[in-house]
Amino acid sequence: MTNEQIFKQAIEKAIKNGWKGIPDDNVDEFIRTVYREIPLYAMRGVLYNPSFAKAFWGEKPILIQSVVDFTHGTGEEFPAWKAHLIWMVQKKEPLKYLEKYL
Repeated sequence: MTNEQIFKQAIEKAIKNGWKGIPDDNVDEFIRTVYREIPLYAMRGVLYNPSFAKAFWGEKPILIQSVVDFTHGTGEEFPAWKAHLIWMVQKKEPLKYLEKYL
């Protein structure tokens, strides 16, 4: 799948889940005017937006484990959207990360 296709499907999924980030829910117009002309804006302005992430991944808690030392670890619950947003911003190709959840 191309990055543009991933981006479009991710937006459609978020809209289906209640995201109101695009006027009139016109995905094709948004892709044409934003993604194709200024993709860096589209990446930062949409993909890293908390309201988009909430609609895309939801609020269900995820337990994130971290190792304190070799014998002990800790865990903390985060809403799914926040955990995935943290992981996605660290990826070299965030759209490929999103693709796994379409």
